[in-house]
Amino acid sequence: MKILKTDFISDTPVYNNEISQVRGFIGNLLKDNELFHNHTEDKLAYRYPLIQYKSIDRTISLIGINEGADALKEQASKINELILKDKTVLVKKIQMEEKEIEIKTTNSFQIFRFVSPYFSLNEKNYRLFQNAQSIQEKKEILDRILVGNILSFLKGVGIWVKDKIQADFFMKESKIVRFKTRNSTDLKVSLPQIFCSRTG
Repeated sequence: MKILKTDFISDTPVYNNEISQVRGFIGNLLKDNELFHNHTEDKLAYRYPLIQYKSIDRTISLIGINEGADALKEQASKINELILKDKTVLVKKIQMEEKEIEIKTTNSFQIFRFVSPYFSLNEKNYRLFQNAQSIQEKKEILDRILVGNILSFLKGVGIWVKDKIQADFFMKESKIVRFKTRNSTDLKVSLPQIFCSRTG
């Protein structure tokens, strides 16, 4: 699988709660390429997004996967400024890092830390989580959700694994706000370190 991480370096910090504005601005700027906005003829394309928008260390980072990586490499130079609600972000430099990676299950757990906020609970799952009778039951809910998210990602990029994926999710803290804090997890699967950084 091909991964391209593209950082748009600026003196202006961009925060997690501004990433939806970044996505909207770039999606409109590059509206002729549906990979940047995941819409076709004004309708949402129901597929895994092959270009993803992140704020990593307050820097705008776009992650391109497979054909999304190719599109990002071709179009990134067109993004020299971003006009957001309360600020204009002038891009001083664009840095690209491209990797070919293999995703596979592993015999032992590997520890990863999420590099951007992880939304583990939607409204339905949050009710289940709150009604759980013990900490262990709550943890098992988080583990199942994380495995489901990983399987959805793998299916979306055309990767199938025969072995069972296991997760051991743990978090330092969480908040009921628009964005949750960074958490950590043990996984028996090797994932791109662009999405989460390996800590052990």
